Amino acid sequence: MVRKYKLRPRPTARVDRFSILPDEVAHHILSFLKFIDLVRVSTVSKTCRRFYLSIPSLKINRYNLYARRDQEEVELLNFLDRYFFNRGDNRIQHFHIHWSFNWKPSNEQIQVTEWIDKAVRCDVEVLDISFCALPPLFVMPSSVFVSQSLRSLSVHLHGVILQAPSSSLLCNLHSLKLSEIKIVDECLFKWISCSCKCIKELQLDQIRGLPKITIESSSLKSFKVWSKDLFHLNIFGDKIEDIHITWRKFYPPPSRKWLNISAPNLKYLKWEGNLMNIQNLGILMSLEKAVVFLESAVNEFDNVFKVICSISRAKVVILNEWTIKALLREYIIPTPLDDLCCFGVELKNLNDDLVPAVVSLLREMPNLNTLQIQCSPRSSVANSRCSGIDMGFWKLQNLAFIYQLKEAKLWLSNGSNGIELAKYILEHAQNLEKMVIFHLFKDSDVVRELKSKMISNATVVCHVSKDERATSLRFIR
Repeated sequence: MVRKYKLRPRPTARVDRFSILPDEVAHHILSFLKFIDLVRVSTVSKTCRRFYLSIPSLKINRYNLYARRDQEEVELLNFLDRYFFNRGDNRIQHFHIHWSFNWKPSNEQIQVTEWIDKAVRCDVEVLDISFCALPPLFVMPSSVFVSQSLRSLSVHLHGVILQAPSSSLLCNLHSLKLSEIKIVDECLFKWISCSCKCIKELQLDQIRGLPKITIESSSLKSFKVWSKDLFHLNIFGDKIEDIHITWRKFYPPPSRKWLNISAPNLKYLKWEGNLMNIQNLGILMSLEKAVVFLESAVNEFDNVFKVICSISRAKVVILNEWTIKALLREYIIPTPLDDLCCFGVELKNLNDDLVPAVVSLLREMPNLNTLQIQCSPRSSVANSRCSGIDMGFWKLQNLAFIYQLKEAKLWLSNGSNGIELAKYILEHAQNLEKMVIFHLFKDSDVVRELKSKMISNATVVCHVSKDERATSLRFIR
């Protein structure tokens, strides 16, 4: 008998599936890699090397390149020089560089600056620069400020002075973000005002050195500033829709601090931190939402009242505890908030002393349909100080908004004041559609009691807050 053997198929060559991908797909996959891994991929094949030299999103982080000794530092710099040379004119859409400089004498800063210049000449659109351990002054390549392709520029210098460009250099920037830079004169802001004709977003984060900033722009839409050194701020623009200002304590505090805003089309204002001696906001006719979280002495009624008057046209207003206390004057707060639709407050706790101030504000909001009160889940104030307000108190207030209210969210802390407020809303808000309660109590009888006397068909959702992390669902801030 002849034994039959089945022939095995001859093994086929492995197919390089990555090399046959369309360029845009391969580039997208490679964009998730660190630069050192991108270098390794380039050794696989000629096609991979082509992808490596043409990738449009390039991220170079000095901490991921593992050069420890001086000779390795030199080799690394030379390697990157060759990389940018070999790229040729391949377009760089997004260039991010995070570099920590060596203090020893070298041409390192010149070489890194040349890489930025190379990226600009490759029509970069987004340029993100973060430098550490620089000399006291950093000079940006002039090509950055005259680039016709660059749309977004972000610069983080860890306290180093950024030399301002000449006001004659016109650019097409749409977004400019400056973080932890030191400014010694107003030339930079004059350049922004005069030469950035297309800018829409300006963000100044922890700017140091200059106590005065003046921005005047016909194209700017969003402005954000966070600073400890800033004493005087002037911002003017007909197209500005979003302003976010964070002022913190000044050391030593200046005798005069002022804020001037001229933004007739402003829609969103967020102001956190110190109150100024003088603030001129005007009447913001287009304002839709205002968040005012002030921190200062409680005897600043006049200045706080002027701020509230300026934001009175907003449909959504959110205040913190200090702002409410500053408005309190014999529990009479004649604030012009008749058109307010949504009101939110952020408190440490709803204690007996604070409730009358909150009531005074609510009395001025007859058309309110959304109420949100957030308290810290764990308050150090004793329960007895947060349990003196009962249902009888709330009924005596005759609050007009209760008949218009459609939605309520309450983050309750210790004490019974918050529970009594929730009961009052559920028993009197006949048009209520939804209530969400974050609470500390675990007794289901309390929940049943809240729902037992509802006057409406509202949906009531209760969540037990075990700690502060359980209330990470922030409200409308």
